[in-house]
Amino acid sequence: MDYKNARVNWSCVDINCYDSKITEIDFNTPANKKEIPCDGCEYEDTCALKVLECSAFRNWASTGDYKETDVVRLLRAA
Repeated sequence: MDYKNARVNWSCVDINCYDSKITEIDFNTPANKKEIPCDGCEYEDTCALKVLECSAFRNWASTGDYKETDVVRLLRAA
């Protein structure tokens, strides 16, 4: 290989020189259909202190929706 003619564009070695592709990435973030189930829950402080989550929170975090009957149901460590 002929290294004499190899050129490096040293002005674009910095990562900030290239256009960002972040706007092209779809993260599949769900749109929340309901507000977070923890607001107003009687166990909100307990769960925050012990790092627990209920079935309603897990469903809300993954789909943006939950059943009212799932609030405080199946509490487990996050």
